[in-house]
This record gives sequence, C-alpha cells and structure tokens, in this order.
Amino acid sequence: MKVAYFTRAVGIAVLSLMALIDVSSNTFVQQQNQQCSKKRNYKRRGYKIRQAHVDDPWSFLHFGSKSSEADKKVAELQGKAYDFDEVDAVFKLVENERIGDSNFSFSSIGLENCSSADRQLDVVFKIFAVDISPVSTSTFESHQAEKDDPSEVAGVPRKKRVVFVPTGGFDETSKFFGGGRLNIRGNGPIDTVSLGGVGGPEAGVGEGSITGSFESATRLVSRAEWRVDYTYASLPTDRARRKIGSVAVQANGMTRPLKGVVFRFGTQMEGGNLQSTFTPNSLGPRVLPSSDYSSFKLYAGVTAHPRYQAIAASYGVEFGSAGSSFHGDWRKQVGDLAYDFWLPVGDHRTLEVEQRLTGGTVNILRSVPVNALFFGGNREEQFNRGDTWTIRANPVIRSIPSNRFYQTRDGAGAEKFIAYNSTVGFTVWRNPLVPLELSHDDDFKKKMTATIKSATNTLQVTHESADSNFREAFDLLPKIADKLQALLDVAQPLPSSDACTEAADSVRTDVLIAKDKKPSSAYGYIKEFLPGGDSSLTDVVSTCKTDLGAAVTPAADAVAALATEMEKHFKAIDTKAAKTKAENDMSYVQRTLNIIIEDLNIASVSPLFVFDVAHVGPASSGPYSGTRYGVGGGLRFSLVNTVNFSGGYALNPTRLPGEPRGAVFFSISTRQLFH
Repeated sequence: MKVAYFTRAVGIAVLSLMALIDVSSNTFVQQQNQQCSKKRNYKRRGYKIRQAHVDDPWSFLHFGSKSSEADKKVAELQGKAYDFDEVDAVFKLVENERIGDSNFSFSSIGLENCSSADRQLDVVFKIFAVDISPVSTSTFESHQAEKDDPSEVAGVPRKKRVVFVPTGGFDETSKFFGGGRLNIRGNGPIDTVSLGGVGGPEAGVGEGSITGSFESATRLVSRAEWRVDYTYASLPTDRARRKIGSVAVQANGMTRPLKGVVFRFGTQMEGGNLQSTFTPNSLGPRVLPSSDYSSFKLYAGVTAHPRYQAIAASYGVEFGSAGSSFHGDWRKQVGDLAYDFWLPVGDHRTLEVEQRLTGGTVNILRSVPVNALFFGGNREEQFNRGDTWTIRANPVIRSIPSNRFYQTRDGAGAEKFIAYNSTVGFTVWRNPLVPLELSHDDDFKKKMTATIKSATNTLQVTHESADSNFREAFDLLPKIADKLQALLDVAQPLPSSDACTEAADSVRTDVLIAKDKKPSSAYGYIKEFLPGGDSSLTDVVSTCKTDLGAAVTPAADAVAALATEMEKHFKAIDTKAAKTKAENDMSYVQRTLNIIIEDLNIASVSPLFVFDVAHVGPASSGPYSGTRYGVGGGLRFSLVNTVNFSGGYALNPTRLPGEPRGAVFFSISTRQLFH
C-alpha cells in the first residue's frame, strides 16, 4: 500500500470523529435529519434502506483488513426493506465486535436522510469505544506506547485475538539475532498468554508468560497486575557464557492518579538456576560460577506523564539465596530514574531528549552466583519482569558490547554500578498520519473540539447511569411495562380509545426494549419517559384521561405514580460528580487524540546523538578502573504500527587494553503482524 494513499485513508477516518454521536439527547435514534421521526413506523410505511455504514472514529485500524461478519451484515442491509428487528440484530453484531469489553462506550442506531418521495432512508451505526486506563496512561512506559501504537493506549477493541511480533538486532557480542513473540489475548482473569524467543549463532532467549489485571476507578489502588513467566537465556560475554533458567511470579499495584502522579509497588518471587562457564579463579571471594537460587523482590516508585514529559523513579531490593533453601545469601538494591521530554519545533517535528540514571549495589552476606551480579554493555537488563513497569538493573553503556562491561578489581561481575544515559533526537523527515492541510484547517479544529465535548457528554452519561439513583429508576421499568399493559387492557374495549391505546402501546414497546438493555444504553430511553420527552409517561396518562375519563383513571393513576417516582430518582442523580469524572477521564482520550493529530507520523526519520557514562566496582586505578564513556550518533526510523529501527555507533574514548574502540548498537522490531 502506498504511504500517500494510506495517509489519505487515515485522514478520512479521523474526519469521522467529527460525525460522532450528539449525546446531548442520547435517544436511541439520533435525529440528524428532521424528516426522520422516532414516532414513525418506517417498516409499516414501506421504507427501504438506501445505505448502511458504521461510524467509528477508529476505523483506520481496520483499513485494508478482511471484512468481518458484522461488516458484511451491515453492507447487506443496503436495498432491503427497513425492519427494526433485522437492523437491531446487525447492530448487536457491530457492538460486540467494535465495543467488546470497553469501559467507556456509546452506541446508537441513527436514521438519516429519510425521504418520503422515494421512501428511502440511511442507517448509521454510531460507535464510540475506548478502554482508557487513567493509571496506565499516566506512566512513563505509556509514552513509548503512545508513539508506537496510540490505539493500544486508548484501549481500542481489536478484531484479532492473536498477534505475532517479530524482532531482531545485532551487537558485537551476540552477533545477529532474530525471533519474535506470539501474544494471545485471553478471557476473564487472563489478559495475555505470550510465547516468544530470539536466537542467533551466539545467543538465545526463550520465554513464556501469562498475565492478568484488574482495574477499579473507585479504589485508591486502582490497578492490580499479576504475571507468571518462565525465562531461559544463554548469553555470551567476552570470556565466558552466562546461562539463566528461572520461573517468576509477580504482582504489581498502582494508585489512581493523584494530581497526575501514580504511586506503584510490587513484589516478585523467582527461582531456578544461574549458571556460567567462568572458572573459580576468575571470580571474587564468595562468588559462585553456578548455583540454584531463589529470591524475593520488593519494589516501589512514582511516575507521571504530563504533556510533553514522562517521568519515573523506582527503587527495588532483592533478598537472594544460593542453593535449594532460602536463607539470605545476598541483598541487591537498585535505583532507577528516567526523564524524557520533547518539544514540538514544527509540524509533526519534535526535539526529543531521553535521560536515565541508574545505580545498584550487591551486599554479599554469604555467597552469590556470578549471574546475580551486574553485567553491563549496550543491552538493558530489568530488575522486574514485563513491560508495563520497567526498572533498569544494569550499567547500560552503548560504547561497549553487551555483557562486556563487568570486570572489576575482584574478578568478573560488578558488585556496584552507576550509569547515566542520554539520547537526543530530532525529526528531519516525516509523513504525518493526519495530512497537514487537514490538521491546519480551522473548521476541522472547531469540529474536533465539539467532538471531544460530545464524547465527554457520553462519558458523563456512562457515569450517571452508574449512579444508584439511576439504577432505582432503571429498576422501575418492568413495573411500568406491567402498568401500561393494565392500562391497555382497560382502554382497548372502550370507544374512542385509539389515541390512548396508540400512545400507551408505543411507550410500552420502548419500555420493554429499555429494560432488556444495559443501564448505560437505557439512559436515553428513560430520559424520554420523563415529562417533555418523546415517549413521556405523563403524556400517555394525560391523553388517556382526557379521552376516556373515569373509566381509565385508576389504571392511568398507577402509571402516573411510577412516572413520578422515576422522575424523582432521575433528578437525584449527582450530575456534577458524573461531569467531573467524565472530564477527568476524557483528558486521557484528549491527549491521545492530540498525539494522533498533532504529533504522530506514519513514517519518520530522526538522527540521534548519544552520550553515556558508567562506572562499575569495586574498582581501583589501573586495568580495572571502572569508569567508561560513550559518545556517538545514529539514526531512528519509525513506521507506525509496523516497524521501528534504531542504529548507530558509540565511541569508547577511555578504553582499556582488550576493549573495543566502540560498539555498534542496532535493533529492529515489527509490530502487530496478523493483527
């Protein structure tokens, strides 16, 4: 697919945001054309469907993919006689596919362009669905996800359950390597099952994991995550080989954002074996070449993601034991501080500065496997597992190949380290996701603002429908349906009852539909049952009493009593609290949409400048002096949702005998194949 063609297609899809639902009324049928009246029976009048389509702001995610069953059913409606039951059945398929388990969603069937001349109308299935996590989108790690896949941050429902992500790279220790990861989306308590690995002539890594999470908007600990995984790695150094096989169980918790700051904490238990081919005489005292091990880790931190910044500070401590029993042989501590900021310097051009300061120590109480010490170089190792919270745990320096910066005065493996890394990049070429002529259009900006306001109203409805007072009103629907039927039973045998029975029957039909829906979807119906609504219960009572008098008064009064009770509950809804929640929640959607429109490129090229400094110890003057530098540059190429490439070269200006003059750093990853 040509990039220019894809750009236009995505631009058109983003334009669909401007046609999002008008949630000010939230009625089942949105009246965008005055000729389309909810009270008309278009099936009885013989109307046909001129065209039918889905109005979804995230349609670009599905562009070029094979049509789903729901897409096909929507297309098949064209030219058919209008039948609400058939349209509603297709609507349910669309909802199931496009909304899924989204926590913020709104959907409706719109009837538009109703023409009495040729008795035709358009059917529009309007969908707005995101699974926004205010916690996750406030973290440092979400910044990278926003650049790579903003729809993932927004939690847009996916069509496919299986994703294959190839990866590859090169460094002078491991040489070329390649592989990938298969991610399978789970159900219930399981979010993802993942299997993957990379390998090459010198190195190999295999892993498998099962992850899950729970999120609540009402609790202080707003998000909890768990993970079980197995990892095997065979990694070369310049003198020996490191082998690691371990099983880990992990649990993390995060608070909801407090003035934009998220506090997080976690624990991890792991065990397995740490092996190497180092000889005992190449190691320091109390350092073992190989051993079984077990460890217990605790870690905590804070993170925030204000506009144009991402910040994280983390601390972790590990209590480890060699052998098969846990008796406390070593204690490891790490601290990790990351700060990224970026400045727009033109249309979709950004100056990015990434910085990281990491340090760690190992206190040997009895003994420690050499693999539990620190090995540095141009590849990162993590203190904890997973990618939702990354705590760097080794001295990263890009001028030295991976696993080659570890030699100290006492032998292989560093007992302490500190490292600072910075990367500066500037976008020199880009192809914006949203065409510049569109993102600069004042009318487009105004309509986008209106769209965000409409979407905020949608979320307000979602929160109002969760209010206990609304639930009381919702629970009255079965009783109201029964009382309307009782009114019909009394009125139908009476002369001059047509107006009464037509009004009561029409409203009862809507009540039966509403009571079978989710509360958030029934909100618009209930609003219409109130005084002034299109299906007002008080209007039914008034019509029946006026036309039929005392004969229907008891039955009509029973309906009126329930109508009054429903109105009382509806008026008691805390709309102010719901509005505040909606505005807070929508701020994360707003930021994601801003990134799509203002920052995100389909393709971009950025030159990089890198500077690193790292120190390992115990060190002394001479051949094992522990401080090294890295200075160099490279290039970053990104193709959104498809491929990310970074490569370059960093000089080692203070190299010691046996060390290289510098090192190549290179990585390439592709995203979401077969998605």
